[in-house]
Amino acid sequence: MPPQLTLQDKQELMDRQPVGTGPFQVAEYRAGQYVRLQRHDKFWRGKPLMPQVVVDLGSGGTGRLSKLLTGECDVLAWPAASQLTILRDDPRLRLTLRPGMNIAYLAFNTNKPPLNNPAVRHALALAINNQRLMQSIYYGTAETAASILPRASWAYDSEAKITEYNPDKAREQLKALGGG
Repeated sequence: MPPQLTLQDKQELMDRQPVGTGPFQVAEYRAGQYVRLQRHDKFWRGKPLMPQVVVDLGSGGTGRLSKLLTGECDVLAWPAASQLTILRDDPRLRLTLRPGMNIAYLAFNTNKPPLNNPAVRHALALAINNQRLMQSIYYGTAETAASILPRASWAYDSEAKITEYNPDKAREQLKALGGG
C-alpha cells in the first residue's frame, strides 16, 4: 500500500480511493446512491468481459430490484428474502447464494424472572419451530444456528447441538416449573 495512504489522517482518502488488485476499478462513487466500477483492462487474470458494473446503494428493497430488472444496475447485494423467488425465476439473472457471517437470534433479559431460570429458557427454545421460521422469514435460504457463531466462523463449534422443536415437551417443562 502506498505510504501516503497509511497515515491516520488520510482515512477519508483511503475510503474514496481504494487500492486493490481486482478486475474492476472505482470509476464513480455517490455516497448512499451507487458505485460504478469500470473494467481494469490490465487485471492480472485477464481482461474482464463486462465493461462496467453498477451497484445500487440507495433505494429501498423494491427500488433496487426494479433497477436490476430494468438494467439500471448490475448487482443487487443483499436482496430482501421476499424477492428471492423473483430473482430465481428470471432467466436473465443468476442468483448466487453463499453462507454468510450473519446470525439472527432472540435475546432474553436473564436478570429477571422467569427468564433468569435456564430451565425456562430451555422450554422456550423447545417451543420455537426453527424450520417454520427459516421458511417464512428467510424463504428457505437460511439454516438454523446451533450457537451465536455462524458455521463460516473459524471459532464455530461443530459439536454444538440445535435444540429440537418439541412443543409438548416445552409445555410439560413449563408446567413442572409452575407455569400453567
